[in-house]
Amino acid sequence: APDFSLWVVHNVSICNTADRGIAFSTSRGGNVNIIKAEIYKALGYGILSSGEVNIIDSRIYSNGEGIDVRGTDAFPDQESFIANSIIYNNTYGINMWSRATVINSVVSKNYFGFYFPYSPFGITIYNTIAYNDTFKDFNVNPSVNTIEDYNIWGNFVPLGAKSFVANPLFVDSANNNFNVLNTSSVIDNGTIIEGYHCSTAGAHPGENCGAWYGSTPDIGAYEYNPETTSCMTQGELNIELKKFVDMQSGIVDAANKVIEYLGC
Repeated sequence: APDFSLWVVHNVSICNTADRGIAFSTSRGGNVNIIKAEIYKALGYGILSSGEVNIIDSRIYSNGEGIDVRGTDAFPDQESFIANSIIYNNTYGINMWSRATVINSVVSKNYFGFYFPYSPFGITIYNTIAYNDTFKDFNVNPSVNTIEDYNIWGNFVPLGAKSFVANPLFVDSANNNFNVLNTSSVIDNGTIIEGYHCSTAGAHPGENCGAWYGSTPDIGAYEYNPETTSCMTQGELNIELKKFVDMQSGIVDAANKVIEYLGC
């Protein structure tokens, strides 16, 4: 689990920067925690760090490069951690030069999804969707020690026995909705990550762990919960609104239903 004891960037939205959305440069590497951030339209880098960085529950998109971490051989213990984040519409989605672990994330619609030109300490990827990246979902130097399993890929031959190539069935990828349909193969096909997920299914308030539902955690950034009502797509909402208008009002009070779906 990541160390949240040092620098924290929390609940920020950064856009239209000339070069870098967030950039850190530390001689020791340090431990920078970026939580619930939205970083987009940086001409250079969404996130640029010279040391380890933890990125949790964030959206990094439409930048020159999404995430670029330039580690050094001098500190082999430093490791970046990315979880429950969505990285899309960048030239490089995740560009790492040091050890990294990526879990329960979505990397999509970049030119390169994962790009590891050089990393002597390796990369670990679990429960992640890398799909529909223009050139390659996964472009890694063969010398990099890669551990990947329980992932879905679009154009990469999996290394892990539990990874597979498939369409994840996003709700609306064209409009950057990376929730999945209830028929998606990502549901219940992930694995519990010790120290991150709750030990048993369901929400565990106060335990500071990742909730999951069903038989095992899902693959991807959004955990599908069959006990909750799914949000309508915009097209489905338009149909319901038209039905309501056609009924000339007063016959059925649909106002609450409309508000409920608009609030998803």
